[in-house]
Amino acid sequence: MVTHLKWGPLHRNETDYNDRLYNIKFVIIAVVRIAQRKSNMWEMIENMATNRLWIYTALVGSLIGLAFSTYFQSTRLGLWLYAKFDLTVAFLVTRWSWTWLEQPADVWRKKYPHVTKKIDELEKRIKHLEGKR
Repeated sequence: MVTHLKWGPLHRNETDYNDRLYNIKFVIIAVVRIAQRKSNMWEMIENMATNRLWIYTALVGSLIGLAFSTYFQSTRLGLWLYAKFDLTVAFLVTRWSWTWLEQPADVWRKKYPHVTKKIDELEKRIKHLEGKR
């Protein structure tokens, strides 16, 4: 049978006891706030699921942005800005060797498949004609 324990008293003096009570109170308040945040977050998710206005505004905004960028790309200012952007990217690639900014040499083939098909057909015809000689 154990006669004495070496755990010591629960609190040494009143200030230590008050500090422990304050810490316990702080932890309880923190747990309550986390629970409130989770319920607020769940309410926000429910609102997003039921109120779909944000989806429509995002879609309309992206379509308007796409229309403007398509229009702007063909203006003189747009052409100038796109050229400056390409020069900036080329500078970054050469100066700091940022190869992840480089485009593959055959990227135009994916962008213009009809032109690619026509060029390939013409190259085949040229090779065929040169082979006859």
